[in-house]
Amino acid sequence: MKRLTLILILPLLAFLPGQIQDENEDIQIAFNGAMKGVYWAQENVSSKREVTFKDIVVNNKKICTVKIYKQVGGLKIISEGYEGSTKVEITTYRSILEKEK
Repeated sequence: MKRLTLILILPLLAFLPGQIQDENEDIQIAFNGAMKGVYWAQENVSSKREVTFKDIVVNNKKICTVKIYKQVGGLKIISEGYEGSTKVEITTYRSILEKEK
């Protein structure tokens, strides 16, 4: 009985580290996509709109969704990066000085 249990468990243990590494890679790719959205948002702030939405697509693949909200005294940027079924969300707040307005 112990041998049977050992035979069934060993293949599962061998598969587990590879699966964890794949998940870490997916998270890193999704994070990089979300950061691209944050960089895009900082460069493309519209002075006329209160809210801006943008999907960034590379090679027919949606890598992130960016939302820019103007608030009193600054901006709120929400960027969601995607990779497969993994989603990473980054929320940043940026102050706007009176000279920049």
